Amino acid sequence: MTQEPDHSQVPEEQGLTEDTLVLDFLDQAGVTERLNRPGTQDVAINRPFEIWVDGPDGWVREDAPWLTYSLCWRLANALCALNYRVLAPHSPIHTVKLPGGERGQIVMAPACEEGTLSMTFRKPSLLRFTHKDYVN
Repeated sequence: MTQEPDHSQVPEEQGLTEDTLVLDFLDQAGVTERLNRPGTQDVAINRPFEIWVDGPDGWVREDAPWLTYSLCWRLANALCALNYRVLAPHSPIHTVKLPGGERGQIVMAPACEEGTLSMTFRKPSLLRFTHKDYVN
């Protein structure tokens, strides 16, 4: 098991932090805007040029003409790097944490269709349940 490096003593220059690149790619991909919509629970990218949003109306597909495979790859790779993971064919599935606290999963071939990357991001639920709630 590798130990994560201690970045607490690294000075931040020009307002850049270790998650700046990921935040920019999330914005470019359209993920940030969709995660911030009221009622959104999940955002999924299963192939270039489309985004799926799970919100008040269930899962809705949205066209995303800017969302190229190259942008998907940059986002997936940056998220894995931020989470100390290596995305590669011999290690194609990774759980990641976004800078805003959301959870995500990144999948590449051969664990998904060749020429695609699958990414799913889930907002943390603000609802809390007791044991009795689950029993009922």
